[in-house]
Amino acid sequence: MPTFHFNNYELGTRCNLKLALESLGLTRSLYRQAADFTEDNLCLDNHALLHLERKDLLWRLLEAQQAPYMPRSIVLEEQNKADCINELAQWKSENPEVVWIAKPALLNNGTQIRLFDTVEALETFFHGKEYLRGPYVVQQYLTSPHLHGGCKYAYRLFVLVTNYDGCYLYPQGYANISRELYKTGAWQQRKMHITNLMLDGVMTDILQLRTADMPTFSAHFVQIQHIVTDVLRHFLNQFPEVIQIHSQPAFELLGFDFACDAQGKVWLLEVNHGPDCPRPVDNHPLYTTFWIPFWHSIAEEFALPIACQKQAAHWAWQLLDFM
Repeated sequence: MPTFHFNNYELGTRCNLKLALESLGLTRSLYRQAADFTEDNLCLDNHALLHLERKDLLWRLLEAQQAPYMPRSIVLEEQNKADCINELAQWKSENPEVVWIAKPALLNNGTQIRLFDTVEALETFFHGKEYLRGPYVVQQYLTSPHLHGGCKYAYRLFVLVTNYDGCYLYPQGYANISRELYKTGAWQQRKMHITNLMLDGVMTDILQLRTADMPTFSAHFVQIQHIVTDVLRHFLNQFPEVIQIHSQPAFELLGFDFACDAQGKVWLLEVNHGPDCPRPVDNHPLYTTFWIPFWHSIAEEFALPIACQKQAAHWAWQLLDFM
């Protein structure tokens, strides 16, 4: 019987994959060198993948392609701060209703994300103590989002990139839904606008629903498929080494986040490399209905074929067509 070995079984990804592999009959090996499936099979080119994870590098990658699914943005850094603020002032003069969302490019979990509806407030922030002195993506905020029960939401979908068998999209995900009714003008009420599970390291009261329980998801999914395919096409054109086998077959999990506007258009927000997930001990409300089938599909369709050195068959994951 094939065996597996991970360096850390406490991480959400490793914990869940361990349970899924055990349910398929694999056993845990005490020694990495003797195992048939290891950490080495869960790692691609981390340097290249930073160009998806980092918000500024993702924006620059897609800006060069004039991607129509990214909100208008600029990358503000210490050395170009004055020029960026002048550009934003010009932007405001052309569109007085514009609102910006500023995101630290190197951080996640909603850390230091802020909304601004005036150039003066934005300039004060970027000259103040809260500014983290790293690159920020300053992006046009979608002030007319599509709502669920009167509240703003964002989708999370998952992609597996392999170096041996293409790239795959899981056709179901979940939505993070604010519990505060959405209204314009309340730009400092971040829990209304930012649907992260954490804000500045503190858990928020976000409702999560499976996309299967979101009435409009099927209409949005066609656009999501196109966006994911287009992003990965541009990314892999620039970094083809990611999907080339250098030593052994491997794959990486990516999380794609999307917002939808009131007109039905889907917008890409960001991409997460190695997204975290709940463990059984977390008592997550979607653990049984979403996460167990999700991890079982990864174990059965990707990890098990690697461990057994057999051709993979895919039933839950959709192959992305880059032609």
